[in-house]
Amino acid sequence: MMIVPDETRVDVRRLQDIAASLGVLFDDHAQHFEGLYGYTPELGDFEAARWLGDVVTGRRDTVLAHVAYLRRTLAEIHAALGQIADEFDETDAANAAAVAYVEDPSPR
Repeated sequence: MMIVPDETRVDVRRLQDIAASLGVLFDDHAQHFEGLYGYTPELGDFEAARWLGDVVTGRRDTVLAHVAYLRRTLAEIHAALGQIADEFDETDAANAAAVAYVEDPSPR
């Protein structure tokens, strides 16, 4: 048995707030990641140090790749939520205008 709600509600302002918070999520932590971009380990010039430097560099590059992917994903979610909120708002305004016209069809 499927339960159907009597009405559908969307809190457009809440969607906009969530979109905004996702939009700035990385801004709060960007400085930490930016420091990794220029980091090159200087561990010495012997075999174990070079090996460890390669491992650290590889891990750094992996973390930065994940950061870039997450940043793009959050940007896409931010844009999509903003678009959804705008579309709900426009639909709500159009529906309100249609209901107002039905209630009072006299020219304005």
